[in-house]
Amino acid sequence: MLAFSLLLAFAFTASADPNKQEKLLDELDRTVAYKHIYSQLRQRRIDDLCAILDQAVSPVDRTAIVRNISHEYTSFLNDSALHYVILMKDYALATGIPSKIDEAELEKVEMLRLMGQFKESSEILARLADRKLQGKIYGNFLVAQLSMYSTLSEYAADPATANYYAVQARCYRDSVITNPFVSEFFRLRATAEEYLADGNVERAMKMLFESYEKTEIDDGYYAGVTYSIANMYGQLGDRSNQRLFYTLSATSDLRRGNRSYISLRRLAAMLYEDGDLNRAHKYMKCAMDDAILSSARIRALEASKMFMLIEDSFQAKERQRYRTLAFSLCLTGVFTTLSLAGLSIIIRQNRRLEVVRRSLSDANIIKEEYIGHFMEQYSNYMAEIASYKHKTRKIAMSGGVDALLNFIETSLNDKSNYREFYEKFDATVLNIYPNFVEEFNALLRPEERVASRKGEGLTSELRIFALIRLGITDIHKIAHFLHYSVMTIYSYRSRIKSKARRDIGDLEVEVKKIGLH
Repeated sequence: MLAFSLLLAFAFTASADPNKQEKLLDELDRTVAYKHIYSQLRQRRIDDLCAILDQAVSPVDRTAIVRNISHEYTSFLNDSALHYVILMKDYALATGIPSKIDEAELEKVEMLRLMGQFKESSEILARLADRKLQGKIYGNFLVAQLSMYSTLSEYAADPATANYYAVQARCYRDSVITNPFVSEFFRLRATAEEYLADGNVERAMKMLFESYEKTEIDDGYYAGVTYSIANMYGQLGDRSNQRLFYTLSATSDLRRGNRSYISLRRLAAMLYEDGDLNRAHKYMKCAMDDAILSSARIRALEASKMFMLIEDSFQAKERQRYRTLAFSLCLTGVFTTLSLAGLSIIIRQNRRLEVVRRSLSDANIIKEEYIGHFMEQYSNYMAEIASYKHKTRKIAMSGGVDALLNFIETSLNDKSNYREFYEKFDATVLNIYPNFVEEFNALLRPEERVASRKGEGLTSELRIFALIRLGITDIHKIAHFLHYSVMTIYSYRSRIKSKARRDIGDLEVEVKKIGLH
């Protein structure tokens, strides 16, 4: 009880001291700025595990190693995590050990749930429910059921369905609390949720703080515990402490290299409401970019909706700042003109030249920002369409409406959407850089030049270097944009580089100069 009191004292003291809260936000700012380093560290851990996997021989060892790899990919690159979960099932089958096979199935359940594939995840759980699971595997099964029903309740289309799933979640929460094979972390959180459902907020908070006390900021459970504490403070109406614990949770997520998270998005929404538009804009953009990179489709859709609202307010603030700056410059110009009347003609001419130069420079910047914004918004549009398709399928299956399933499959064509997207991208690039193909080919040896398909836009190779010209050089972002694997992008890029003229030096550096002459 003493420890709980001390932790509460810390929380209230920090929330009451604006300087301490600002220091935590400053630390989060630095973490966001260097998140690429944390991503690199996570990728290094994955590479080390893959090297160990190459040396492993027995199916049992390979099953355990692949499980660890999938955990590292979870909330980082979910598509890759799912790949290794499927591979884990193959190795588990090779062992012939039922518990290993069941464990692999449960890993797949969790991965599909995180990716928003609720139907597929529920079907696996239904199959496992018919098996006589025991020990730790049964404990993990109960946790998976609790997570699934909690998620379904959160995303249900109507209150009645949400209430049904909430009731099912509470039944499994009782089982999680009483099962001796459930890990301490999940039992503590489930107990806290049970206390909260019964209206006993003080005991729920005590349980969460006990779990919080046992974790460090780089611990895998830290972000989840602090997120739960933040939500509980939100229910109590304590915005200051809610924001504090969202900040701690978001910092932990980013330090662990996570990309699929909620805390930073929730914090951005609170900062927006509090008037801190700069941070809100930066955090929400970070959350949306990471959700897209991690293939967390639901998270990306949620972030994009809030991002558009914050983006509009941010741009309005920027326009006001520019108007104020322009007014100040006008006043300065008047006083300068009056003070230096003898040099007014020379100064006026110099200013005109400077305005022309800045206008030309700003025009290029606006063009590049416009195409980047266009790609981002259109990508979000496609993600929203895909999410709508999935959500409609789920509603149709729960309601038994076969006609709706048929409508979805026949009316929404992802391939057509992507084809239209790439056509617009090609047209926009060629509108901004009319001679892009000619200038790019001039960098290659004559016999190796790339012919653009007449009437069909840019080739895949040309699109890769068009993105590089626009400043998008991250190989993973290019792969995500073009819907190719990273290895395919490496292959295309390397092949084109080998065709460059020997006298031009770095091909990518020269590509970035296209359109500047």
